Amino acid sequence: MDREAQLRKKIMRRVMAVYFLRTLTSPLARVAVFIAALSTIAMTVSVKDIFANTVTAAHTPHSLALYFFDAFTSTEFIIQLFVIVSMALGIVLVRDLCTVCLSGQAFVFLRRLA
Repeated sequence: MDREAQLRKKIMRRVMAVYFLRTLTSPLARVAVFIAALSTIAMTVSVKDIFANTVTAAHTPHSLALYFFDAFTSTEFIIQLFVIVSMALGIVLVRDLCTVCLSGQAFVFLRRLA
């Protein structure tokens, strides 16, 4: 009987892990993580100064690319991580939005979002 209870516990842990992973892949969870990453970046970094420096560095596309590369490499690791996560999620969300709009299933997507 003890072995059966352990087996049930093990199976239920796996079921809960799969449920949790499926919850994380929902559109609402993606949007929430995207907003959290952007707000963390905005609270940690001076966005106003970044925009001011971007305008002065935007003489040529090459100088702008160098500015963004230098700015990214000179920040702390956690900010780099949040930037990468927000960019990846932004790309996924735009891809999902384009797929929904092109397939004509916008109402299904919005219903699934809620």
